[in-house]
Amino acid sequence: EEYVDDVLVLNDQILKHLKIGGAFSDFYPVVKKYVIGKLFDNPVNLEDPRVLYKLSSPEVQEKLINLFVSTFKDMTFTEREPEIGDFIRPSDTRPFVWSKQVHPADNCIFNYVPCDNDFVAVTYTDENFVIETKGRIDTDVKHKDKRITKWCKDAARLTGTPWKFIRIDEEEFEKYRFKNIKELISTSGG
Repeated sequence: EEYVDDVLVLNDQILKHLKIGGAFSDFYPVVKKYVIGKLFDNPVNLEDPRVLYKLSSPEVQEKLINLFVSTFKDMTFTEREPEIGDFIRPSDTRPFVWSKQVHPADNCIFNYVPCDNDFVAVTYTDENFVIETKGRIDTDVKHKDKRITKWCKDAARLTGTPWKFIRIDEEEFEKYRFKNIKELISTSGG
């Protein structure tokens, strides 16, 4: 739906101006609610082509971005000391339909792992990896990498199990065409 794209783009721009990472899903409903009920003189339907046209105008977008940035810019965000919270038991996961590939999950309580491609899981180890594939490298990437690296250190400290972050850029992925995750990890210095 086109209107969702417009609101998503606005939400993304607001967060970039505020230099807030990881808050996309928290801000999106607020931005959408404001666009529907407050941005114009009367509440609007986001599927109305006239609203879409107005919403795509640079003047309206700038007004909305400036409003949110000025409202939230003075808020302070403090990092809390990480702690282990409530656990989600994998056995409570409800079955779901999956029409793509699956891989047998030999070292897991699940019978199969859903896969989007032939990049199958590595043999079980006592180390955990957060692997992110990246198609486009923008200015926020180094901040995101720094944050996920810190998360891995915190998770390792709290759980007593090693965690490691690996980012693999699309260009590198295309160059090496890794056959499996084990190969990717070894190539990335993991």
